[in-house]
Amino acid sequence: MTTYESSSGGITSKEVYDLMCSFEQTYKGECFDKEDRRMQAAGYYYGNGRVNELFRAYMNGYALAKCMARQGAFTA
Repeated sequence: MTTYESSSGGITSKEVYDLMCSFEQTYKGECFDKEDRRMQAAGYYYGNGRVNELFRAYMNGYALAKCMARQGAFTA
């Protein structure tokens, strides 16, 4: 199981959708041809392999920040 799968504190489907929107705004000009749901469940979100790897790194950063926030890392 990867850190971005939705289960027990992981990233939810809505969060993935929101992250995809945010990612696409951040990396304008890339090819954002999306894979279908079956492929997304396997970790393939975009048809372009480089864009998919960028997005997976983006998701992992989000998951790390979410975990650190739960542990109180961002409070004074």
